[in-house]
Amino acid sequence: MLHHNWNVSDEQLFNVIKINNKLQDELDVIKNPQPYKFEDLKELIGKPIFDYKYKEFYILAEVKEEELYKDEGLEKFMICSDKKGLMRVFFEEGRFFPITKALEYQE
Repeated sequence: MLHHNWNVSDEQLFNVIKINNKLQDELDVIKNPQPYKFEDLKELIGKPIFDYKYKEFYILAEVKEEELYKDEGLEKFMICSDKKGLMRVFFEEGRFFPITKALEYQE
């Protein structure tokens, strides 16, 4: 019986360690958010994003790609709203993050 209880205890310990590791991974994602890729933005229409370059929040309204700007390398852009209204924001790699990135700048 003692041996059986020991095995059950070990199994419970392994389950707790497994859940702890999963929670730690999720916490790391929140504490160290990665920038959005352009393809990811299409799923975030209507949601807030953080502009790391200007330390601003935007609500994503539309995501577009146009051939017109390909010569300048600015073919990817978003239509966003902020406190001033709607505006066009060109996409840059490493610029747009989940809003949890703004926690670094809290006082």
